[in-house]
Parts: sequence; structure tokens; C-alpha cells
Amino acid sequence: MVFNRKQFGFIFFLILLVWKVETIAQKSNIISKEDLVYLKGITRAVLDSSRIRPAQQMPPGFGINNTGEL
Repeated sequence: MVFNRKQFGFIFFLILLVWKVETIAQKSNIISKEDLVYLKGITRAVLDSSRIRPAQQMPPGFGINNTGEL
């Protein structure tokens, strides 16, 4: 496929435009640093509280916890 000078210029312009929009989007923050710290903290807390430790008593109806070392 052969492009003439006008087509090549238009294609180059589109590539440059897409690249510029992408770099601008990468520099903008979706959420603030404080919100990110809060979300990471609450995620850590939820994961820690839902973790089942070895030999931990399970609520009635869930059976015996046989995971991990005893």
C-alpha cells in the first residue's frame, strides 16, 4: 500500500494525536492519594479479617478447619 504525502501527513497526525491523548490521560489522577491510601487500608483489613487461621474454630455448620499446619 502506497500513501501519498497528504495521506501520510494525516496518518502521522492521527498517531501523534492518539499518543498525546494517552500521555495526558496517564498523568491525570482518577482518585486522590488520600482516597487510595484509605482503599488500600480497608482492603487490607477486610482480607485480614476474612482469613482463616490454622486450627481456627469455625462457626457451626461449616465443618472442621483442616487448613494449614496444626
